[in-house]
Amino acid sequence: DPYVVVSSPITGATGKEAFMKRKTKTVKESLDPQWEEEFAYMESTDPVNAAKTITLHLKDADQFGKDEWVGKAALCLKDIMAAGEDGKEE
Repeated sequence: DPYVVVSSPITGATGKEAFMKRKTKTVKESLDPQWEEEFAYMESTDPVNAAKTITLHLKDADQFGKDEWVGKAALCLKDIMAAGEDGKEE
């Protein structure tokens, strides 16, 4: 039963760094899960935030005991913003 925890450090208006964390829905009994979810992290293209990295932690929900870690990926916000909404480099 896989799910993804999406996390990213974001620098706020006061200069303090906050930690944003979101969790996708759990896909029951799937070895080929697909998530059609969107998460918004910021409204501006602030260079301080653009240099940050979003980390995706793939986990497997365990009914009994601790959820299992499956893998992770890190994506630079600058690269994501350069790709634009359609996912292609601008």
